[in-house]
Amino acid sequence: PVRFASYHDQVLALGVVRSASAKHAVVSLPGALAGHASLEGLQVQVEAGDVVSCAVLGTRLYRKGGKQAKRIDVALMRHDGLRLQDLATNGVAFGRIASDEGRGFLVDLGVPGATGFLSKKETLLSKDFVAPNRLGFFRVAKVNSETGVVSASTSKVDRVKANCASFPALRPGLLVTCRHVQHLKDGSRLVRFGDSFAGLLEKDHDDDDEAREAREEGEDESSSSFDARILMVDRAEKVVRLSRLPHLLGLRAASLPAIGASLRDLALVSFEPKVGALYSFSSEETTTTPTRQRVFVHVSSLATVPPPKVLAAARVTGRAPLEGWAV
Repeated sequence: PVRFASYHDQVLALGVVRSASAKHAVVSLPGALAGHASLEGLQVQVEAGDVVSCAVLGTRLYRKGGKQAKRIDVALMRHDGLRLQDLATNGVAFGRIASDEGRGFLVDLGVPGATGFLSKKETLLSKDFVAPNRLGFFRVAKVNSETGVVSASTSKVDRVKANCASFPALRPGLLVTCRHVQHLKDGSRLVRFGDSFAGLLEKDHDDDDEAREAREEGEDESSSSFDARILMVDRAEKVVRLSRLPHLLGLRAASLPAIGASLRDLALVSFEPKVGALYSFSSEETTTTPTRQRVFVHVSSLATVPPPKVLAAARVTGRAPLEGWAV
């Protein structure tokens, strides 16, 4: 599982902005952790709920209120090693609206020799809000290798699948087609994507009821393929982690209950004796069809260990936007 020790300056990660000001942003990262991004002098604008691609700058331990605290520092516009030709094969790029040029916007993609252009016609078709300095994911519609001009779009960004050509080109947020290889002892599984890449799909990000039913019935999981989004890339250890959570597949933040909300009739999903329990509950907040949402209860907050299969009631004290958990 992802822990604080999983982060170092060779890690790239998908994140969801928890809060932001003109100078600083707090980003929800894999492992229910938080990253801190300095925005000073960058001319970027982000808002709570934005899905972003992060590069880890470093980590540190320090004292806060007499207790040891942990901090992860990240950058939001850093694409070391990404080349112009990688944009075409990846199909999706993370960038910044640099300026309004009348008939369209120039997009800073952070890639040497690349100039992104987003026509205003595209923004009208997709009904997305764009403004100078906004960060976001863009669909790469066309790459002119001679001029370096990259035609960008904000439509159907969440549907574009990457044709992964090389490990240095792998980036958080890319959608890939995977096949199951094997289950691991910790509950995660090894999958394969592209021509020669392997990745880890941890159980907390393997949100697929049909897959669980097939597993219980003993069906051959390797016979079918599924989509997953790249969650983390450790360039030093050559480890890729993926996610199948619906909100991340859609490159959007999860809809979570408010802090202080009371939840009832929660069903146990999984339990880790040294960590805590993950429960699910039915929500009808955003759609007419009930959807299953998740809540994590730390082992110190459990009334009994092991926890009951059905928890009668719980109160929300926090949220992990990337995982889509209430806490």
